[in-house]
Amino acid sequence: MHTVQFSNHRGYGDWKGQVFSAQHITDLIQGLEAQGLAEKCDGILSGYIGDRSIGKVIINTVERFKKINPNLFYLCDPVMGSNDHKRCFVQEDIPPFFKEYLSVADIITPNHFEAEMLYGAKINNTQQLKQAAYFFHQQGIKTVMVTDLQ
Repeated sequence: MHTVQFSNHRGYGDWKGQVFSAQHITDLIQGLEAQGLAEKCDGILSGYIGDRSIGKVIINTVERFKKINPNLFYLCDPVMGSNDHKRCFVQEDIPPFFKEYLSVADIITPNHFEAEMLYGAKINNTQQLKQAAYFFHQQGIKTVMVTDLQ
């Protein structure tokens, strides 16, 4: 389900659209649960988070659904910026949110820029990439795929 609807990627500067409310997302998830779909859910994917409160809804949902299905996987794409723009295009409280809750994810797919932000250091070579992957694995993340590595 979409948590935002934007005319274009926020990294391009000018954009139009809205971030849906946390209550709206909660209502949609409750609707899925009422249909018995939590029991059938094998995975959850999250990407761009337009508001920290929506992030909390996602984390709470993942934790609740994992109690129902311990084999459920959570893939988190911690969208915060891009290699092309070399800057964050999310609200200020989103990077700290990802740092705090990233360990809930089984799989993460940050791009190079995002991986450096979450790791807290530059990744300029294979050895540094291995150190970053080890850092993420130490947090309990099973699979790390750094995309658009430059």
